[in-house]
Amino acid sequence: MKQVLKEVMFEDKNTDPKLSDFESCIKCGTVTSVRKDANVEFRPNYVEGAGQLCITCAHTRTALSYDIGASTS
Repeated sequence: MKQVLKEVMFEDKNTDPKLSDFESCIKCGTVTSVRKDANVEFRPNYVEGAGQLCITCAHTRTALSYDIGASTS
């Protein structure tokens, strides 16, 4: 089901076969620099149970988690 939602939310308009080997960001749909066949243990910005984030969305996520942590202290 996650894959179906991902396909509906981010239609793959990329026709370049070279780029189809790379993961797309689960938040914004941007093609990342992470290959689809890369082991998830070694992927930067991978969210377990959700998928791959691009560097921009990963930084936004990190900044938001710091803001939330600071406001509850």
